[in-house]
Amino acid sequence: MSKVEERLAKLGHKVPDPGTPMFNYVGAVKTGNLVFVAGHGPRREDGEYLYKGKVGHDVDVDTARKAAELVILNCLGSLKQEIGDLDRVTRIVKLLGMVNCGPDSSRCRRSSMRPPIFWSPGTGTQVSTRARQSA
Repeated sequence: MSKVEERLAKLGHKVPDPGTPMFNYVGAVKTGNLVFVAGHGPRREDGEYLYKGKVGHDVDVDTARKAAELVILNCLGSLKQEIGDLDRVTRIVKLLGMVNCGPDSSRCRRSSMRPPIFWSPGTGTQVSTRARQSA
C-alpha cells in the first residue's frame, strides 16, 4: 500500500478499483511524465451512482461534499490503475470540479465543495464550474 493510500485509510477512505468505463473512454492516459485523468462521477465500485440531483435543491452541501470525495477517490483509482503507485505522483497540475447546482447557486461555493483529501494548497491550478439551471 502506498503512503498516499495509508494516509487516506487513516481518514477512513479507500482508493477504489475504477472498473470498466461505462462508455467509450479510458479513466486516465499517460503521455511522457504527465497523466491526464478523465472526468469522473460519484460512482461506487459496484457501478451505482449514489448522489444524484442538484446541490441546493435535491442535495444539501454536506451530501455534495461526500459526492466530491467519492469523485476524487474515483479519479485516484484511475490514476493508480494507470501508473501503479500513487506515491509516484509529485504534483497535481490542474484540478477541475463541476457541480450541478439548482437555481440558487449561491450555496455552491468552490471552497465548500473541495474535498479535504489528497489536497495540498498552492500546488496547482484550480477551476470550479457551477452547472446552474436557469430559473
